[in-house]
Amino acid sequence: MKTIAKRLIDAALSRFTHKSFFGALLLSTICILVSPTVDANIIDDTYGSGAGSFENGTFVDSGGYYMVLPVGSTTITGWTVGGPGGVDWVSAPYFGTNSGLRAIDLIESSVGSISIVIPTIIGQTYDLSFYTATYSTGNALGAVSAGSLVNKTFSAPISLIQDISNPNYAPLNFQFMANGTDTTINFMSTPTGSSCLPDCVGPIIDTVSVSAASQASIPIPSTLWLVGAGLVGLFGFSPRKLSGSIRHWPRRAMSTWSWSPS
Repeated sequence: MKTIAKRLIDAALSRFTHKSFFGALLLSTICILVSPTVDANIIDDTYGSGAGSFENGTFVDSGGYYMVLPVGSTTITGWTVGGPGGVDWVSAPYFGTNSGLRAIDLIESSVGSISIVIPTIIGQTYDLSFYTATYSTGNALGAVSAGSLVNKTFSAPISLIQDISNPNYAPLNFQFMANGTDTTINFMSTPTGSSCLPDCVGPIIDTVSVSAASQASIPIPSTLWLVGAGLVGLFGFSPRKLSGSIRHWPRRAMSTWSWSPS
């Protein structure tokens, strides 16, 4: 796309060597049409592709397609585990994930949490999205905090029959305003009663994404594409040639038109 844009702009500049209305309009339209929409995941941009889905880091199987991560662990790239109970880093194919091979179970033996720090702009609004599920038939409650968003509760969909390999993931979306140049995104389990009743598993999170709200993709109206196509068609005409054609059009048209009374 960048190569095409450069060729179009170079061609436009070669046609319009002075400040002309058509030149300015054409260049503006090309820039609009070829400008990429930006909806990047700040987590992946900061820590590497897959960081938001817990894919990066050295996974050592504890014996059942999961790895126990204690409080303070930074085994997963970018993420820090909190407590008091730590979390389980679970893996496909035994444990179902929303994307990739890994996900996070927010209950290991008791309440656990996991957090990541991302660069932000003070006062900027951000979109936070993630997927949640549960391997439990009872524990599904969690909370997320980020900037102005404080302990926002969420609930994963519970299945009557425990389906570890194919849980029902649901997408969740929140917004927050950054209070500083760095923002901590924190997820924690908030079970009711004992963490291990009815089982020692809790809400699962996966595919975490953060992007600036103002960077949401904006669809380009079809009429703008038509305008752009029409302006590109003007590439074969310089402003002088175009004005000359318009100036002589009435005389040429009259020479080929005749009228006779009926």
